[in-house]
Amino acid sequence: IANISRILLHMTRISDLRIPLVGHAGMLAALERVATLPLSMENRILRMRLLANLANAEGNKVTIFDRPTLMEATMKVATLDKAESAREYAAAVLMDLSSCSSNQVVMARTDKVLATLVKLAVVEDRVETREYAVSGLQNLAFEKRNRMQLVSYGSGVVIEALKKCTSSDTNDKTRRRSAGALTNLACD
Repeated sequence: IANISRILLHMTRISDLRIPLVGHAGMLAALERVATLPLSMENRILRMRLLANLANAEGNKVTIFDRPTLMEATMKVATLDKAESAREYAAAVLMDLSSCSSNQVVMARTDKVLATLVKLAVVEDRVETREYAVSGLQNLAFEKRNRMQLVSYGSGVVIEALKKCTSSDTNDKTRRRSAGALTNLACD
């Protein structure tokens, strides 16, 4: 499994192969099992990294998001996996999927997506993971139809998380993206 995952990971580094790989029968189904199979930590990290590379291709964002089992697995890894790297790549997947305008409204109306991004933004130790989570929230806040949903979700938990990140995160990029998300939410 590790060797196959490594080979596929190397293939996903070639941007021209990302869309055909997602279209390959069984590829996404195999990745859906990342959170349910008893895989080693190395294999979970490899698979989430592979998925993050695939989600980075514009032509894959809707296809990946339209697989509820894959989204569920990604959020499970993002919130529960013991491997920091696996959580980081899961956050990167959510960030990339949220950058697609076709996904933004549905993602913002999915409580589990918002809860996952908020949790990663506030409690995650790894700088990159927090940055990806805040970037995902900023992407969702860009869509005007999402603004009331984000402001009112969980009695304002998104706003509180963004305020916390803006005022106290150690990473400049995370603070800037958080401020950008708050600016988006304050507009209109």
